[in-house]
Amino acid sequence: MAGSTAPKKIAKFVANINNAGLAAICASSLAMFGLPVMWVAGILLSFYALEKTTSNFIAVFFAAIIPSVIAFFVLDNELSWQIFWQIFSFLSILSFLSYLLRSTSSWSVVLQAVGILGPCLIILIYILYPDIDAWWLERLNSFFANAEVEQSEIDLALYAKYATGMQAIILYSATLFNLAVARYWQACLYSKKKKARADFLQVKISTLTVFF
Repeated sequence: MAGSTAPKKIAKFVANINNAGLAAICASSLAMFGLPVMWVAGILLSFYALEKTTSNFIAVFFAAIIPSVIAFFVLDNELSWQIFWQIFSFLSILSFLSYLLRSTSSWSVVLQAVGILGPCLIILIYILYPDIDAWWLERLNSFFANAEVEQSEIDLALYAKYATGMQAIILYSATLFNLAVARYWQACLYSKKKKARADFLQVKISTLTVFF
C-alpha cells in the first residue's frame, strides 16, 4: 500500500511551487554536468503548463533555465553557449506543446504541430546557418579525436549531413515523452484518467502531418 502511494506523495510534493522550482534548478544544474536528468525539469515544466497558473509556470521555467544562464555569462565560452540554447530550445518547445495540449485537449493537434514544426525548424536552421554541416563535421572530428576512435572522413561527412535532422528528432521525441509523462501525472493527481485516456484514444494523424 505504501509503495502505491509513494509516487502520489512525490507528485504532491513537487506540485508545490517552491519545491518544484528547487527541483527544476537541481535537475538543470546536474544536466549541465552531463547527468541525464533534464527530463525531470521538463516534466515539472510541462505539468505546470498543463495544470497550474501562468505565473507558476513562468517561475518554474526560469528556475529550470537559471543554471544555464549563469553558466552562459560566467564561463563565456562556446560550450556554455551551446548548452544554454539546447536547454532553452527544449523548454520552449515543450512549453508550447504543453499549452497547445491544455487548450485543445487533442494529441492529434500536438502531433500535427510537431510534424509541421520539425521540418520548419530544420529549414530555418539551414537558412540562418548555411554552414551547419561543416560545424557538425568539426564537432564530430573533435569528439572522435578525443575519444581516440578512428573514423574515416567520408563517414563523418555523411554523419554531419544528417546530424541536424537527428538532433531535431531527438529533441521532439524528448518533448513528447515529457509531455506524455506530465499528462499522466496530471491525470493521476487530479483524477482525470478517463479524460486523458479519451484524449489519447482519439489521436488521428492528418495527411498534412504525414506529408511533412
